[in-house]
Amino acid sequence: MRMGGRDNVNLTLIALTCALLMVLPLVTTFDDLLTAWAMQLGADNPLQAIVPIESRMVVSLLGLIGIHAAASAATLSSGMERARCMCSLSLGTASAGRA
Repeated sequence: MRMGGRDNVNLTLIALTCALLMVLPLVTTFDDLLTAWAMQLGADNPLQAIVPIESRMVVSLLGLIGIHAAASAATLSSGMERARCMCSLSLGTASAGRA
């Protein structure tokens, strides 16, 4: 690759990075609205097939570091005896309560 071609690639990467950084505040500001629109358009349907597999992988990784957890459909539950809390993460919601 010539030096001129490498410069063009670097300028393109810098321009894309700048564009993404300019769009980031817009995305974070309207996150809830964009999420609602995506769900209405059905963009969450492909995730329904991925979430059970991903939650089982997370349970396996937590088991490797000694945290007991269980996965069921789109729900991941972890009960840590020291903290005496039951944390439940579900697709789209997160809640934590004392056990």
